[in-house]
Amino acid sequence: DRHRSWRRLCLMIWMKISDHRYGHVFMNPVKPERMPDYTAIVKRPMCLNQVKARIRE
Repeated sequence: DRHRSWRRLCLMIWMKISDHRYGHVFMNPVKPERMPDYTAIVKRPMCLNQVKARIRE
């Protein structure tokens, strides 16, 4: 099935990104108290865990 193949490919790419030596930095949402200007700069923030959840939907 084409959709399943696409999802599998996306998850493989996700794994490569998450395994990167700095991947852990992007796994969870940015905490506003640590980066108060973040939402002014990044309009649609999404961490890697959110990306993975969307791939699996």
